[in-house]
Amino acid sequence: MNGIANQMKQQLEVLDDLKKLQDEAEKEKLFGNSTNEEHKMIPFDIDNPLCRRLAMQSDRIKFFLPGTSFDLYTAGKKLKNCVGAYVDEVKNKETQIVLVSDDKGKLVVCIEVKNNKVEQAKLFANKCVSTDPLLNAEVIDWAEKAKIDWQGCSDIKQRDNYLMPLPAAV
Repeated sequence: MNGIANQMKQQLEVLDDLKKLQDEAEKEKLFGNSTNEEHKMIPFDIDNPLCRRLAMQSDRIKFFLPGTSFDLYTAGKKLKNCVGAYVDEVKNKETQIVLVSDDKGKLVVCIEVKNNKVEQAKLFANKCVSTDPLLNAEVIDWAEKAKIDWQGCSDIKQRDNYLMPLPAAV
């Protein structure tokens, strides 16, 4: 019986190791495999009701929160913006950063949410999300589902009528 218990324990350890490798591979797909020896890894508390409400996925796009300061730093490097400098604000729960990836796993939008309002919604190189009508519409849909006020954010513009779903044919 002891031999079977040891085998099961080893199999569970292998499964745990595989899960860790899978998680690392997913992070590498999103953030790349860049490392910064000077960057201190600080975990964020993303397991609370607000964070769970902000994270969601559709067929084309995924909204998620960075789990660590390194994820935030790497997102800033990939999107060519300063979001990596928001570590203290996120750690102290003064603001939430929501990252958006497309269906291929590429980061495409960075959103700052503060006091239940979208403060910023930026594309690559700090371009306003409104410059991409499809991503602008996705951000509006996400904000409305998450019950986040987006209308006061100058980076988002009201959805164009041509992006509204067409009525069903009669």
